[in-house]
Amino acid sequence: MDQLITIDGKKYEGGGQIMRLSLALSILTQQKFQITDIRASRPNPGINNQLKSQIELFTSLIDCHVEGAKIGSKQLVFEPKKKLQTNKINCRGQSAQSVTLILQSLLPIAIYQNERTEILIQGGTTVSNSPPITTYIQGFINYLQQNMGINIVINIVKEGYYPEGGGVVQVIYTPSKLKAITMVNSLPIVDLRVQYLAPKEFDPTPYNNQILAAAKQYSQEVVIESNSIIRQFKKFKQSYGIICYAYNEINFYDFSSISSDDQSIQQNTEKVIKNMNEQMKSNPAVDDHLQDQLLLFAVLAEGKSTLRVQNLTPHTEAAIYVIKKFLPQAVIEFENNILTIEGLNFRY
Repeated sequence: MDQLITIDGKKYEGGGQIMRLSLALSILTQQKFQITDIRASRPNPGINNQLKSQIELFTSLIDCHVEGAKIGSKQLVFEPKKKLQTNKINCRGQSAQSVTLILQSLLPIAIYQNERTEILIQGGTTVSNSPPITTYIQGFINYLQQNMGINIVINIVKEGYYPEGGGVVQVIYTPSKLKAITMVNSLPIVDLRVQYLAPKEFDPTPYNNQILAAAKQYSQEVVIESNSIIRQFKKFKQSYGIICYAYNEINFYDFSSISSDDQSIQQNTEKVIKNMNEQMKSNPAVDDHLQDQLLLFAVLAEGKSTLRVQNLTPHTEAAIYVIKKFLPQAVIEFENNILTIEGLNFRY
């Protein structure tokens, strides 16, 4: 492991995803890497609490050499000395660190364990700038189960919100064969689910009507089902956000708007509609949030994967960049809205 892979952290989306994928691929391929300009495109660049927690998780699970793992550091060196070999992982995320972002670097490694593996993660289940656990399960995890052959179950033991966190999620993985995915067809959306997160009772009807009217532009068959979680949210006096997704028998789309600051229900409703219009304008088979999440698994799988997307997102471009750094033999092509991935049938 003498060769040092160098990762430019300011490439493409320039956020924490580049480091999370680098950590996962470093452990999978047992290659040392150095990353510079960590989170260069964020208002507070450098390692944040979320990334520091993930680095500490891996240093607690495997023998590795790490340099620069401190808050604010813009450079990190990570060298795995051994492979991950455990069937029980307990990640106690500090405060409201995103559970789904922790899984972004942990899950690609966990699926190569040779026995039933249980992961327990504490942190935030629904926080801004990351997939809510609800849509993560309904979309990404369902695709892994139904389309890619992965035997995985995620149980939400307790919800956790910003800034206090306190959520608990259990992940159970049973050894299974990762296979390629083909998602090129799209059908009209038929079900629209909306969940409002607010500190006090309100009438959801006017907001439901706006969201449903927007969805009717894309499918006259769509029906809406909504509910509300009413609880006190620290720092949020108007609305915490809206979880919103649509699906049919083969497609899934996430339109959620989770606030990073206190905004009204109407403001979050408008963001949901904006997200919907941006996602649905070309009727893709795979939504913008799923394409980069599925990419690494398609590279690791056996067989050729084909995804019809709207355009490559900066997150997907960043993922391709990192993957090719660690796995230069990976063949990933994009033409006429079709993302094609030749699976490597990777062996850990």
